[in-house]
Amino acid sequence: MIFLEHTGLSKIASILHSLGGPDRYFDAKLELASYSKSDSIFNDDNNEDSTYHHDHNVTSYFKTILNKCFQDYDFSTVNDSYFKEVKNLDNVVSNIYYNVSIIVGRIFPDFVDQFWFTIKQVVHIRDVDIYTFDSGGEDDPFNAETCINSFNYFLVDKKQQHILFVSCITRTRADTQDKSDYTPSFQMSMYVDSTNNKLDGDCLSETEVPEIL
Repeated sequence: MIFLEHTGLSKIASILHSLGGPDRYFDAKLELASYSKSDSIFNDDNNEDSTYHHDHNVTSYFKTILNKCFQDYDFSTVNDSYFKEVKNLDNVVSNIYYNVSIIVGRIFPDFVDQFWFTIKQVVHIRDVDIYTFDSGGEDDPFNAETCINSFNYFLVDKKQQHILFVSCITRTRADTQDKSDYTPSFQMSMYVDSTNNKLDGDCLSETEVPEIL
């Protein structure tokens, strides 16, 4: 497995990192990886109906991605059952929309469009297998004391042999930081550059979240 650079994903992450308030901020991760088809990370002949059954290779890839994104933690030995398959894409879209898109979209309406347009550039969103990491409350970035809310999803596109990791943690700012001195770091030019190439009618509206994909 190798990690791939993608300008659109980098811009989306930068926008989220630069937004926030005096008491909280977004810790966003968007990582794209490619794996070899010969790895056969999924066994298509497996008929076991379980959200907890995985080929060990795919969870190894997930652990590598998490280790890259959260270097203060070690995911190498976490239980494979912590990676749970998500069957409903619409629930994923709604969760991301509720936790990030609807908030940022109030300030920058085109961000929502660009977010999903960028995602669809790197994976066939309707064909992906989706997984999420859920340790059940153990010590990890998604259960840290500074975490207000979070989501994380692995979007596995077997046709393109891509794994896209999308995660955002809303964190409280450190108590030692003087919040009265907070100054937003967002630069409008960065946002404008990232939305110039969006396609009309390609993305979600505020009232039709699932239908955008």
